[in-house]
Amino acid sequence: MAELNTIKPAPHVEKVLYPGENSQIEEQRSEKEAIEIVDEIYNYLISDALYNKSYDNKNPFAG
Repeated sequence: MAELNTIKPAPHVEKVLYPGENSQIEEQRSEKEAIEIVDEIYNYLISDALYNKSYDNKNPFAG
């Protein structure tokens, strides 16, 4: 990996990355810039409760 960092990148390319490095950089950026959400709110947002309320227990795909 250290060797890849010493390779001169192609024109218009900032840096030579190793496989998975871009994902790792994005994850670190997300952790740094993320907004924390209280567990109860997160669980509510991903729960069926929000989905069911938004459609009044009707099928959202019904015509």
